[in-house]
Amino acid sequence: FIASLEAALPYNILHKNFLHFIDYGDGLSHQVIKKTLLSSQAALRCGTVSGTALGFSQNSSEKDIFFLGLDLAHTKNYPHSQPNALENYNAPHDSRLKPKEDRITKAAYNGNGSLALYENWFKNIHASKNKIYRIKAENKDFSNSFPAIKDISENEAVQILLERQESPSPEGKKTVQTIDVKGIKSYLENTIKLLSTLEFEAQPFSAEINELYREISLKEFLAFQKKQTKTSFLELKENTVSFLTKSLLYLQ
Repeated sequence: FIASLEAALPYNILHKNFLHFIDYGDGLSHQVIKKTLLSSQAALRCGTVSGTALGFSQNSSEKDIFFLGLDLAHTKNYPHSQPNALENYNAPHDSRLKPKEDRITKAAYNGNGSLALYENWFKNIHASKNKIYRIKAENKDFSNSFPAIKDISENEAVQILLERQESPSPEGKKTVQTIDVKGIKSYLENTIKLLSTLEFEAQPFSAEINELYREISLKEFLAFQKKQTKTSFLELKENTVSFLTKSLLYLQ
């Protein structure tokens, strides 16, 4: 599996599969990857997962890239594929006065601004060494087009794949890299110890510490930046240390 440390991954995926992480180059996830030497690859932070997937694919291979479902059009159904953590969060608030249908419909129309932004992003990507295809249903065209992406039918996609099919490579020795849980725990323990000993008077803090504060406790970090009081600093430190401590307990 290819995943981000920022993603809400199901427990069974984390514990039953080998993972290769994408690294956005910032935030707590980048610090964990850097400190523990997790298997990772640089990725572009994009407004849509499809954009990140495209950049990752282009940097990983010279083979053809195929998109499925990239219509960038609003839907009358769920705005995200299921199961989805957002749906689990929103569903308990549905009622007879505020039914699920109203929520889904509102999300569809409110999402038009985001879809327009994503569409503009894909229209401005440049041609690369990879041929990029977008698969459409038979006898049905998309409402938009992208200069660097060619729209093809399902049958055309199958034909391209058959033509590009390579003979299987001989079975070689597989190298498996497991997650360095001990290294992650050590990093979290050292970070908790460092943050716990920091005092208000120790300012200015290093760029790495400020990045941790901002990534984990954005609300408290902004409040501290504005007020610059000892009380706001203690709230920032307490919230950040609490989050890291819970993360450490999860690894026990």
